[in-house]
Amino acid sequence: MLAPSARRASIWALLAALSLLPSCTYQSFKRETDTTGTFRTEAISFDFLLFFRVPWNPTLHAMDLARDTWGDNLRVTRYVSYPDWGFLTFLNGLLIGWTGAVVEGEYGIPPDTKEGRDTMLKARQTRGTPTNPDGSPITPLGGADR
Repeated sequence: MLAPSARRASIWALLAALSLLPSCTYQSFKRETDTTGTFRTEAISFDFLLFFRVPWNPTLHAMDLARDTWGDNLRVTRYVSYPDWGFLTFLNGLLIGWTGAVVEGEYGIPPDTKEGRDTMLKARQTRGTPTNPDGSPITPLGGADR
């Protein structure tokens, strides 16, 4: 048996260790062609004792991770947020709890097909012509002859 002071110290050490590991993320992808593929991102957040919640939303973080990794050319095909306990969801985190989200989808532009060409043309039109801050067009070798 541990002395009361040693037991108290071990409980505080456990709580400190739990507070250092509040969340984690995972991502994977499978390339199908040079420009396309599928992806999966997952984010999990742990919390305990209802007062030690980390202000970290795994749902938003999983989507941001996908967008930051594969850019704007992605299409979400499946999204899951867990656990979903219905009315009893408030019990999650009362003592120890977790929240997670999974985002799966496709990234990239399809290869040389009509759909791929239309998607590329639409992306070019929305981006417009790149210009310098003064409004002049950007030249590929501007300043290379100096």
